[in-house]
Amino acid sequence: MPNPTLIKNYIGKTQMRENTFVKISLDENQVELSNTQGGAVFGATTFVPLKTAMARVDIIHAGIAAMRAGAAVNRGAEVSSDAQGRAITKPTTGTPSVAGIALEKATAAEDIIDVLLK
Repeated sequence: MPNPTLIKNYIGKTQMRENTFVKISLDENQVELSNTQGGAVFGATTFVPLKTAMARVDIIHAGIAAMRAGAAVNRGAEVSSDAQGRAITKPTTGTPSVAGIALEKATAAEDIIDVLLK
C-alpha cells in the first residue's frame, strides 16, 4: 500500500502517466518523464489528472510509491527507471541510478508494485 511522506506539485514539461518515475527539468518548477534507462530519478508521479504537457502533477519524493513495472521485478530488488519511467531491476552494467527498493514482486510489465523511494 502506498505511503508517500513528501509530495510536491510541479508542472509536467512532458506528457505524464501515473505511477512513473520523473527527472528534474532544467526549467524552473518543472519535471519530465524519466526517459533514460538507469538515469537519475527525482521522484514518482501520483494521480495525473491531465495527461498533457505543461499540466500540474504531484510528485512523491519520499516514502512508498505505487509504481508501474517495466518488466518482471523481484521483491527486495533495487530498481531504476526504464526509458518509459517504469520500475525495472537495476541494470548490472554502467552506473545506473537506484530509485528505490521493490516491496512487491512484479510478474510482467505494467504491473503496479510498491517501491520504497530512495
